[in-house]
Amino acid sequence: MNHLKIIIEKNSKKFQHFEYYYLLIEKVERNLLKNPDISIECCKSLIEGICTTILVSLDSSLSQAKILKDYNLQKIFKEFKEKLAEYNEDFELDFMNGFNHSVKIIGEIRTKRGDVAHGKKAPKEKISSVEFASFISALTSSLLVYCLEYFFQLEFEEEVAYEDNEEFNAFLDENSPLPGKVKFSLALYEQYLEDYRTQLKQFLADEEEISELADEEEISELVDEEETSIDTETKVETSLSDIIERYNEFSLRENSEEVLNKLCDDNELYIDEVLNVIDTYLFDKREPLSSSITKVLKIKPKILDRDEKVKEIKEKIFRYINDYIKGI
Repeated sequence: MNHLKIIIEKNSKKFQHFEYYYLLIEKVERNLLKNPDISIECCKSLIEGICTTILVSLDSSLSQAKILKDYNLQKIFKEFKEKLAEYNEDFELDFMNGFNHSVKIIGEIRTKRGDVAHGKKAPKEKISSVEFASFISALTSSLLVYCLEYFFQLEFEEEVAYEDNEEFNAFLDENSPLPGKVKFSLALYEQYLEDYRTQLKQFLADEEEISELADEEEISELVDEEETSIDTETKVETSLSDIIERYNEFSLRENSEEVLNKLCDDNELYIDEVLNVIDTYLFDKREPLSSSITKVLKIKPKILDRDEKVKEIKEKIFRYINDYIKGI
C-alpha cells in the first residue's frame, strides 16, 4: 500500500480530499497479519470509495447518494473505468476490463468472510490466509495507483460564479451591449459557459500583466497618448543609426530610417519603443515579450483584440528588421 500512499501524498495539494483514504490504507496494513479478512474488507472499501470519488468527479449527473442507492461494486468499477477512459485516452481500458471479475470476487469475499460489515456467528466457517490478504492488498494498491495516475493528470476547471466577477461582467457589457435590459455577460454565462470561462481567463491574465507592468513603473500602457507624450524639446533623441553603430556586424540599407518613420506613422507606434525592441533583438537575438510590443502602440487595443494586434505589429517590426538591416 506504500505506493498508493505516495501517489495520494504527491497530489494532495490539488486533491486533498483523497487524504481521507489514509485511514483505510493504514487499517489494511495494521490488520494484515492478525485479521486478514478485515484487511480484505478495507481493500474492498478502498476500491469502492476511490472509484466512486473519481466517477462523481467526472460525471456531473451522478451523486454519491444515487450511487449508494443504485450501484453495487461491480457497476461502480465498470462505469468509473469507462468514464476515466473518456477523459484520458492513454488509460488502458481493455486491459483494466480484465479485472472486473477480480473486483467482483473481492466484494463477495468481504460479504462472506468480513468481520466488520456483517455480523458472523462464531467461530467463522472460513478465514482468509495472510498470504491471500497480502495478495488482495497488493492487487488493490496496484489497480488504484494506476487509475489515480491517470485521474490526477486531468485538468479540472474551477467553479465559476457569475456574481464573483463583477469587473469582468462590466467589461463584457460595456464592449458588447445588448438591446433592452439584457446583459451580454449574463447571457454568455448562462448559455455558453465555456466561452465565458475562456474570456474570463484572458481578462484576468491581461489584468495581471497590467498590474505587473505598473509595479515596474511601466505605467505608460495604462494611460492614453496625451498623458504619455514626451516633451520633444528636452528629450534626447536616439536614432537607428546610433543603435547600429554599437554593432560591428550590422549596417543599414538605403532609406532604412525613412521607412522606419513611415512604419511608425502608419501604424501609430512610438518610434523610441520600436528602437528599443530593435536594439534588444540586435544585442542578443531575444524576441520581445508581448508587453514590450504593447508599449510601442500609441493606441492601446481592447483586451480581447490585444493578442491579434500584438502579433500583427511584431510581424511588421521583424519584417522591417530583416529587410533593412544588413547582417541579420
